[in-house]
Formats: sequence, structure tokens, C-alpha cells
Amino acid sequence: MQTDNELLKTLANQTDKEETPDIKGFIVRNFKYWPILLILMQGVKWVLGIPLYPPEPVGVWTAADQNMHLAGENADRHQGNWPPSHDWEGNAAGRGTWGEEQWRDW
Repeated sequence: MQTDNELLKTLANQTDKEETPDIKGFIVRNFKYWPILLILMQGVKWVLGIPLYPPEPVGVWTAADQNMHLAGENADRHQGNWPPSHDWEGNAAGRGTWGEEQWRDW
């Protein structure tokens, strides 16, 4: 004969097992059908005239893109010039190159 506590524990274990669906097991058991489902869906899209892949957007080169490209090309403010003998560190800090200039010992 079970005591009340043991009976409650067994009932709680049974209800927990019944209420929680086994999603992982469902996916593993039905994984073999996914390629068939994919082929079927692509076939339905093809029959209905829906494009299988979305069209790629047309690239447009704007003035902002050009400015960003040129800014990236000339990231070093000493490019083509000798570094000055006395320079305020705020210039490099404002451009975000202070760490690099310290590393180069400029």
C-alpha cells in the first residue's frame, strides 16, 4: 500500500510526462521527411509561378558611399607626409588613430 506522499509523487510524475510534448523526439523521428517536404514546397512554388529565390536588389553607388570609400582610403593623416615634430594629440584622438600613432611612436 502506498502512502499519500508516494501516491502524490507518482501522480505528479505521470502528469508531467503527459503534459510536456517531446519536441526533440518528434524532430528526430520525422527528420527523414524534411527533404521530401522541401522538394514538394519548391515544386508547388514553381507550379504557381512564385520565384524560388527572391530577386537581388540592384546596387546603387551614392555620394555617401563615395565619401565613405575615400575616407577609408585615406585613414592615415600622415599618408604621403612626414609626421610633424610637434603635434597635438587631440588631432589623432579625434580621428580615432591615437592608439595606432602611439604604437608607431609618432
